[in-house]
Amino acid sequence: MNTRDPHWYAVHTHPREEFKALSHLRRQGYDVYLPRHAKVIRHARKSEKVARPFFPRYLFVKLNLAVDSWRAIRSTISCSTRRPASANTIPRRSRI
Repeated sequence: MNTRDPHWYAVHTHPREEFKALSHLRRQGYDVYLPRHAKVIRHARKSEKVARPFFPRYLFVKLNLAVDSWRAIRSTISCSTRRPASANTIPRRSRI
């Protein structure tokens, strides 16, 4: 795996704030992916179809660690301040 190429990394978010984190990361110019699925919510005899994250509290960001820093992502609103597991963070497959 070439370290100069960008790879997809999982980013941990605050509870139920995946869409807010998605918005803020995109505004900063990151390539972000949030897999979603349609879910039917029933309340007061009404049904509504809403988009829900496929992986609650996680989204994916495409980063080149030789150029980009985790600091900007960790300090983004709605992103958790937890650090990556190690300096040798394992990237996700390039085809999500």
